[in-house]
Amino acid sequence: MKELYDARSMGDVAYIESRIDGSRGIPGDWRRDPARGGGMVLDWGVHLVDRLLLMVPAPVKTVYSRLSYTMGAPVEDGFMIYLTFANGVEALAACTTDNYSPGPKFQVKGRRGTATVDDWAMNGKIVRRVEDVEPDAEPVVAGQGMTKTMAPRIIDYSKMLKVQDNVEVLPLPRLETDVNDFYRNAMAVFDGTAEKAVTNESVVRCMRVLEAARTSHETNTVVDLSGIDTYLDH
Repeated sequence: MKELYDARSMGDVAYIESRIDGSRGIPGDWRRDPARGGGMVLDWGVHLVDRLLLMVPAPVKTVYSRLSYTMGAPVEDGFMIYLTFANGVEALAACTTDNYSPGPKFQVKGRRGTATVDDWAMNGKIVRRVEDVEPDAEPVVAGQGMTKTMAPRIIDYSKMLKVQDNVEVLPLPRLETDVNDFYRNAMAVFDGTAEKAVTNESVVRCMRVLEAARTSHETNTVVDLSGIDTYLDH
């Protein structure tokens, strides 16, 4: 997704959604204990927010969040954290543990198209507009009225690379990754032969956003983080 973002494959990106949905509640042990960092914000929020911060090369301006306690645990069982960046991109990091109909794991919406990751196996697609001028759409029934604006595009998603209804459907790029590279880097840092792949500054930045998310929920306000990146540089 970051490769698509950096290459502007779908035009200028306006909105990103990074989410994880489940229906089995909060696991036991420390994840249910507020004193030991329990709750979904520090469990999954740290991952979802971190990758948004790595993806968008711009300072965070504001944070607004709502935490959920629907499962009756002493810690939050889900969250919705909204971020606005200085470059105009808006993003949502979301987690549920009571959702029996999961949404996409990742979605990036640009001015010319949308990229989606559907599942843990990284299946998904890019749907991208081909021509700038839209052909007239056939209206569809919406309740008691008709709409062209919300008329779905007629697309056979099995036919990759074929232009249909002014869009093309493309496969997601596949990148070779190895989780053990993190540990190799850690050992190299200990040996003094490499710089940290995960910097202290990036960790602090992510934690500041998560703290702002808690503050936002508790006060039901938008938290201004305009100076966070300048602060961390010094």
